[in-house]
Order: sequence, then structure tokens, then C-alpha cells
Amino acid sequence: MAVPFAALQEINPSALIELFELELNVAQHGVADVYRFHAGISLQTGGALLAEDSTLLLYENGDTISQETGGLVWNGNTYSWFPIQAEGFEMNGNGTLPRPTLTMSNLLGTITGLILSLPRGIEGAKVTRIRTLARYLDADNFPGGVSPYSPDPTAEFPRQVFYVDRTALENRDVVQFELASVFDLSGVRAPKRECVSTYCPWVYRDPETCQYNGTQYFDVDDNPVATLAEDVCGKRLSSCERRFGQITRIGSITSGSNQLVLVDGTSVAAGLPVKGFGIPSGTTVSSISGNTVTMSASATASSSAVKLATLNTSRTTLTVASAADLAVGMIVTGFNIQTGTTIAEISGTTVTLSQPVPWLNIATLITTKSSSYLKVQEFGFAANPRDLDPTSRMLVVPDRTDIVSGLYVIGPTITEADAARVGSIISNSSGLKRIYISFEGKVNGSEGTYSFYEVQSQPSTLYTFTTPDRNYVFRTDGILNFGGFPGVSTYLA
Repeated sequence: MAVPFAALQEINPSALIELFELELNVAQHGVADVYRFHAGISLQTGGALLAEDSTLLLYENGDTISQETGGLVWNGNTYSWFPIQAEGFEMNGNGTLPRPTLTMSNLLGTITGLILSLPRGIEGAKVTRIRTLARYLDADNFPGGVSPYSPDPTAEFPRQVFYVDRTALENRDVVQFELASVFDLSGVRAPKRECVSTYCPWVYRDPETCQYNGTQYFDVDDNPVATLAEDVCGKRLSSCERRFGQITRIGSITSGSNQLVLVDGTSVAAGLPVKGFGIPSGTTVSSISGNTVTMSASATASSSAVKLATLNTSRTTLTVASAADLAVGMIVTGFNIQTGTTIAEISGTTVTLSQPVPWLNIATLITTKSSSYLKVQEFGFAANPRDLDPTSRMLVVPDRTDIVSGLYVIGPTITEADAARVGSIISNSSGLKRIYISFEGKVNGSEGTYSFYEVQSQPSTLYTFTTPDRNYVFRTDGILNFGGFPGVSTYLA
């Protein structure tokens, strides 16, 4: 707790005790030593009094409270007496942070020896100023180890923490340090740690920064190597990905088998999750031997399969003897199949294609009609005109021999892409030798020659089915460490 106001408002208040702690840290100084000392200042005496035996004497209302040679105990820690002068801790309201000075005796070169023992000097050391009243000191400070008051190691004024900014003076008599607040940014460059997007600043395999301690080894060019002695980080994002990120390998699978054969099995290890085409969800690596991975589950498709199949007259489905080894998304190639066609659906032995086979590829020419009297009408001819679709287009030909419903038609302004077909045939009752043919689709005709085709059943032939992606991903939850590269602290999360 803080020192009670009542203790400060007494007519004869207790002596003010001022203690200091100097803390070194491993990162800057190579050691984590803590030095504790006090100057022996007392409100009752106005300063430190030394007995003939160099024993420090502090007085509280006239009573001797410390007989320890140069030592004072607070909160279980011993603070050694040392000649010291501390100034400049006062705060003001002009916005300027205090920069106190700490002047210490350098007799016998004690402080100089301490500074010289540190590889980077004493700058950055933490200095804590502790103030309390003598009545709250530990009982060890009183004769017989018994305090006439109520020791309280928590009763102190707010601690003041500063850091050694520079050595302002050093000679054979004294050493003076200038202190700075932790909030004092004078001389500090921002950003504190500069980041380069293509270079990692961490120390490789350092437990506090890089944190990589894996058994997968790579050289400076990210090529796999066999031993730790050959392991060198290239300091690139690709180097970090090889060690922390996802592992993607090209492989092949067979439906019903738990073997995944990789082109390169480097970095793949037992226990890693594996995802890819034909791999059931939740599958992991059970073991790996060379480039062959044994999975915890069997594949549901094959990387490639050749099937004897029949193309149906709908031009959108294939009938196979067995759909084993096939999966939705596989690429289909074969006679008359358009480039980029994939499996859209599998139902029993019927495989639905993502796009139909072009009808002209499998059509047979039935008849050709030429006439000088060919036109397209926006209306039809029938006994009752209401029986016709008013949007139907009628092609008038003088001869309907061999023309039946369902035939495909190509002619002037009617292309293969229109997929125009004979929808109905309407006989002309006016005695003229002409008929009306209804087409599916929006077409416009003109005088000329028209060809009529029939799409016939196709014989069975071999079709090839292949996986669209042979990449298999391991360690899909891989995340780079917390900051080697700017902007990728959650990489592949």
C-alpha cells in the first residue's frame, strides 16, 4: 500500500528512507545482475552518520535503528550503503520529462570497473528509486531484530523508474549518470525495428525470434539437405515458407488405395494433415517411405482412369460400365469431347458432362433442300392460327420429303451455334406445294440451300478421365512466426 497521509502529517514524522536498484539485462549487458544501494539519508540526521567502526547509524526519534555494517533491509532485500547523490527527480507541468542525475563515488575505480565489465556499457540499465519511512522498515534493521513499530514492506511512495541514458561524467572521484524516463523518446528512431519486405531480420533458430527448431533442413537456396550442419536460412519469405508454411507436393492416387505417391516427399512427416483431390476430409499422414505416403484413409478417386463409354443422343451424358475411380470435377477427354469438359455429376453409371458435345460432330446429313421460295415468317399457317406460337419462325420449303421433327437445320443465317431443329411440320391446305417447319431458337432464313441432319446413337469408345489438380497440401494450418516479415504475421492462417 502507499504511505498513509497520517504518517506524513505527524508533528515529528518518521525519517524518509531513499533506496535505489540498478538492474542490468541480458540482451544489452550480457548479465541480469541487480545492485541495491542507499545513501543513508535521513530527515532526522540530515545525512549519513558513520561510527568509528564504519557502521551506519540511522536515528528514529533518537533511537538507534540500524547497526548493520553498511546494510539496510527492505522487503527482504539488503541495500548496501554507498556514497551517492541523486538530483532532478522533481516533476513539473511544462510538459518536459525529468532527466535526473545519479552521482556515485568512484573511489578505487569501483563504478569504472563495473562499466568496463559490460560488453556494451551500462547504458540502458534500469534505475528504480524507492522511498519509504523508517518506521516501515523490516525488523532486521532494529536492535535484536525487533521493531518497535509495525514493519510494512508494501508501505512506500510510488516508485520512479528511469534508465541510464548516458555517462555524463567519469573521473577518479565520481561517475555521473544521466537518466531518462521510459517515455522519453529523445534520440530514438522510429520505427524501432526496421522491416524489409524481402529480408528476415531474425536470428535463425533463435528461440526468442525465429523459433524454428524443426528437423527439416535446407540450404541457402531453399534446397533440401540432409544434416543440421548444412542447414542455412536464405532469409527470404520462401525460406520461411519451407520451414513454417504450407507444404504442397505433386502426387498421384488410386481409388480404394491409401498410398499417395509424390514426386518429392521432402518435409512431409507423419501426423501432418493432407488435402487434395480424391482425399477424404480429415485424412492425415500415417507414415512416409521415400516419396510414398501412407494415408489414414483410402482415396475415393484416381488421378487418372480410362473408361469404355457411350455418348447418349442428348450429347450431355456418358454411360459407363462402372463409375469407380471417377469423381465430380475430373477432366474428360475423348472422341468429339470439347476442350475443358469436366464431370458435372455422377448418378449410377451415368456421367453428366459440364458442356454438351457439339451436335454437328456426331450428326448425319439426311437431306438438302434448295428453293427460290424460302422465307421466315413471324406467324404460322394452320387451320386455327391460335394453335401456333406467335413467336415461331416458319421456314417455307416446296418439298418436305425426308424431313421429320427433331432434325437439325443449317442454312442461310442459320448456323451450327443456333442449334435450330425442326419442331413441327404443318401441311399447306391451299394446294400449293409447300410446308411450314417450326424451328427451336431464334433464327432468320432467306432463299438458298438448307441442310437437315440427324444426331444418331454413337458406338462405345474409350474416354480418359484425369484429376484437375495433382497438388496435395500438407500442414494447411501452417503459420509463419510472429514478425520476421512485415504484413505476414498470420500467413496461411
